[in-house]
Amino acid sequence: LIPDGPDLMNDFIRSETDIAARCNAFLMLFNESEELAIEFLAEHIENVSSYGDGFALLVLELTRRICRRDPNQKSRFVRVLFQMLSSE
Repeated sequence: LIPDGPDLMNDFIRSETDIAARCNAFLMLFNESEELAIEFLAEHIENVSSYGDGFALLVLELTRRICRRDPNQKSRFVRVLFQMLSSE
């Protein structure tokens, strides 16, 4: 429907402060453009624990989906998963 939807969501998620809106934007982003979702995750790895539990579940789902398809990608997600495990 919207050809530039992933780019719009990418811009939105970077400026959004509401946890629920960010979670929904990330859900749309990783369903439409996994590379943009991974890029966002890599840039904001330090803040993932502050984005809420729903966002953490989406990160786990993204990790599962990509690693199931290509096991060689596991190393891309080790740091973010470790960060999530060590958060309070």
